[in-house]
Amino acid sequence: MDKIFLYFFTASFALAGLGALISITFFILPRKSLLSILKYILFTAFFTYSASLILRTILCRHAPMTGFFESLFFFGWSICFMCFIAYLRFRETFFLPFTFPVLFLLTLKAYFAPWKIKPLFPALKTIWFELHVSTSFLAYGVFLIGFGGGISYLLKGVSRYSDILPERDKIDLITYRSAVWGFFLFSFAMVTGGVWAYLAWCNYFIWTPKEIWSILLWMFYAFYLHARLLSEWSGKRCAWLGILGFIVTMFTYLGVSLLMKSSHTL
Repeated sequence: MDKIFLYFFTASFALAGLGALISITFFILPRKSLLSILKYILFTAFFTYSASLILRTILCRHAPMTGFFESLFFFGWSICFMCFIAYLRFRETFFLPFTFPVLFLLTLKAYFAPWKIKPLFPALKTIWFELHVSTSFLAYGVFLIGFGGGISYLLKGVSRYSDILPERDKIDLITYRSAVWGFFLFSFAMVTGGVWAYLAWCNYFIWTPKEIWSILLWMFYAFYLHARLLSEWSGKRCAWLGILGFIVTMFTYLGVSLLMKSSHTL
């Protein structure tokens, strides 16, 4: 079983690297054919990541969401899953050149991280932990699509990309929908995280750096949606918010965990 998991995860790593390489090529020589290739790489990577996820779950006998390796791995699967869903919903691939490099970097870091399965800490033996972590990473995956949408909106004004990328109205719509669904998922993650914290530490909020930055991330996207709906922001301003939002997301996920002490330290 260990060897089968290794084969599937290595295949996922190779596909993420191939996708990142084609994404870089797309920025240098933009072609619609490259977006089509990325689509098929995404389908294959989603299969290999999902197979790896199932095998890892069987091996460790719990959802693979604990420790540095499993955290990076599950984040990678979440990106594949949300990109797959986004493609089925919108039939667009313009965001893939921006998601594959992130997927590759996460998988690269995971590939060289310790893979050893450790006993599950008692505080993590609850469905609330699994709901909290899974919805958090799914939200991060959707925010990454919004990041790709924001950059695509800005690139639409560059002549060599204008004929390849869809119309700005559609890019803007997908970027906005990504923020809406990401905000919904992350709000659910905040609620389930509070319940888990209460069960584990008898307190809904213990003021760790990760929790504080999670609140800031939630407030950022609340501002984004408020500006969009009530102040009628759109276009470049929302594109920049989509880009900045994912930067805040990555700092909340990795920056806080690596630079500050917290109960969420990876």
